[in-house]
Amino acid sequence: MGDIPKGPKITALIRFHPFNATDVDGAVDKAIDVINQFNLDSVDVNALSTIIKGDKEQVFKLIETLYNTLEKDYAFSLEFSLSNYC
Repeated sequence: MGDIPKGPKITALIRFHPFNATDVDGAVDKAIDVINQFNLDSVDVNALSTIIKGDKEQVFKLIETLYNTLEKDYAFSLEFSLSNYC
């Protein structure tokens, strides 16, 4: 998935809330697995959110892929906060 050309950098804070998962940890692990498939500058996973930094096109492709992957198995809320500054 690292074939997207390099461009402007952005930072995104991602929060994933699975609603119907019988294994919440497994659902979160699946989301993190998707994130780790991308060639990002940094990924910081913590208990409540994940902060990623990378090329703008890569981050937007990740958001689309994350949504499309998770919708197959879960009802969920995905929250994103984007910055082109920090």
